[in-house]
Amino acid sequence: MDNVHFDRKASHSLSIVAVALVFSEELGKDQLKRLQNLNEEMQDLFPKAHKKESFNFSINDSAPPTAAPKFAGWTLEIPRSEEPNLLDWQLDIEPTKCGIRTLSYTGWSDFIENALHYLSTLFERADIQTVSFDELGVQFVDRFHWNLSNEEYDLAKFFKPDSDLFSESIRRRNAPLWHLFQGWKEHTDGREYIENVNLSTNHPPETTHRTEIVHIIRCIKGREGEGDQFDTGIIRELCGHAHDLNKKLLNDILSEQAIERIGLNK
Repeated sequence: MDNVHFDRKASHSLSIVAVALVFSEELGKDQLKRLQNLNEEMQDLFPKAHKKESFNFSINDSAPPTAAPKFAGWTLEIPRSEEPNLLDWQLDIEPTKCGIRTLSYTGWSDFIENALHYLSTLFERADIQTVSFDELGVQFVDRFHWNLSNEEYDLAKFFKPDSDLFSESIRRRNAPLWHLFQGWKEHTDGREYIENVNLSTNHPPETTHRTEIVHIIRCIKGREGEGDQFDTGIIRELCGHAHDLNKKLLNDILSEQAIERIGLNK
């Protein structure tokens, strides 16, 4: 598969990995007030910041409609040192959720250690360590590009066509442009998960063909007390399980040459 390449000239196909926490309740006024200067408190780690705003619309018969801006959190960013127009990390905090993602994935150990460090620092400096969460989600985006003509495309070059994920119509057509979206529930070790897979191939104008696998694993019900407050041990365990499920999915659907090309099991 010498004619297959990855984003940012990486040696692997993972383009984005993200972790998100959905809070049990919306952050209160005092908590949001403490977030107002978060950009300054986090500047040593995230040099770029963008304030989020929502708008409260007011309509009454005697005056024109008005829209008052309302503080709604932050997006904090770490630009790539050698290419400042690209991002390595992005941290989001909103009244109902927070999340961390990398656009420069180097390996699971590095990712989870950095992600936990950034999230821990956020919760500590924003003084929201006791905020509970109902859901934890992990997103993996694998993306690879290939220099093949439509006539040269073969589904089996990239995938295992007999995998349960693929429909008979995709197998029968064996053509380069297709899309599927599937989801299912899983119960493991007293926890409940939802998995979603969004897999597509497309051919943007004047560029190479692109295949993208978006795999989202959401823990929607943990063991008793697990989401009562921010706990790096729990988050590490849930994210680790999501990582195992992602590797299992890719091993189940990718061809052997694709598995070797992206270094999945190294």
